[in-house]
Amino acid sequence: MTIEFRSDTRPKRDDESLLEYYLAFRGEELEPASKEVYREAWRYLQTFLENKDYTLSNITKEEALEWCEFLRSKDIQEKYGERSVGRVRKMIDDLKQTPEISGGNPFQEALDTDPFSYDDSTSKLNVPLDTLREAISNIRHPCTLFIFVVLLKTGLRRSELANLDERDINIERPISEVMDPPRTEIRDKPNTLYVDSSTSQGDNVNGEVRESGNKPNSYRQIPLDKETVDLFEWYLALAPSSKSPANPILKIFSLSQGSAETGDRLGCDGIYERVRDLAKKQNWDVESGVTPHWCRHWFTTQLRARIDDNEVPVGSAKGYVQGLRGDTDSSVIDTYTQEWDIDNDTKEYAEVYRDNIPNLLVDPYEEGEITCPSCGHEPPAVTFSTVEPVNGASQLCNRCARDEYVSLD
Repeated sequence: MTIEFRSDTRPKRDDESLLEYYLAFRGEELEPASKEVYREAWRYLQTFLENKDYTLSNITKEEALEWCEFLRSKDIQEKYGERSVGRVRKMIDDLKQTPEISGGNPFQEALDTDPFSYDDSTSKLNVPLDTLREAISNIRHPCTLFIFVVLLKTGLRRSELANLDERDINIERPISEVMDPPRTEIRDKPNTLYVDSSTSQGDNVNGEVRESGNKPNSYRQIPLDKETVDLFEWYLALAPSSKSPANPILKIFSLSQGSAETGDRLGCDGIYERVRDLAKKQNWDVESGVTPHWCRHWFTTQLRARIDDNEVPVGSAKGYVQGLRGDTDSSVIDTYTQEWDIDNDTKEYAEVYRDNIPNLLVDPYEEGEITCPSCGHEPPAVTFSTVEPVNGASQLCNRCARDEYVSLD
């Protein structure tokens, strides 16, 4: 939550640090322990700035990521490093209401790439698999359903999901005939998703300027299982067209405030808001509750619990999952995301994932049991949505449901 500064807020004194100025307005709100966390984060930042001969006013996303690496190199636990960057991000966001800070927030941009990696399973909210499936079955908006399930099934960072274009997906479905051809890295790998870590904020990539960047050095190919491929096919059939030459995967479904139009790319903030809205509806919006980062944690926990080391002929199951997540150095990612050709008994790289990732979608309709009340067709001629129209009326096929869903908020 952003604190509110009055329009007559005093300017910062020359002998006052930005931190002291900030805490002066939050003195009654913050507990002593919370103040100390802010001071600790500020000390870490000042040490880094002095070490690198940087100034705060000139910090960009790249320098903010350097600070993240600096914290990691100082043997600071990753979750505490992330907390320190988060406190500075919060401070900068709040102070943007004053004349002291203007422009963007490089610390938020750095955190959007998920630069820290740690296993905090003891503190993360535990949602039983059956409960998760039931909640997913009740999601009504196709964009929210798609975002939540894809984050859970792929372990993507939200910036990586936001930056996906049609060319980054290779699915063996008829809809691929009207999509952009897959990029060369996955052209011969059906049912695969590609993460391009060269995308940076402000870059013109595939004909579109990007609002957020991906974590550097985390190129990877992520296999898709059948239900995720089905989900992509269903979602892409419903999604509005885009004016962008990049043909983004995630799109705004209806007009909203501001300059955004239907079909424009949905960014990191939109992803976060949709997941958090879902969390509120399910009472998962508690401390360490369900967020896009929680989905990465769920992905990691599920695969680590299911994959045996003997299924992975190179290295370990832990390293395999880290490679899928893209949170290790590039040489390790290369090791765990290449095709293995050891012997006939060895599982293929993608097969290990597909054998172990849990199913999340349950289709209550069997082939031929229902017909679309609008066009009269039945499976397999058409594909039916697992999400009912807002008015609770009859189940529509994807083709007929498209107009219904495009008008949703």
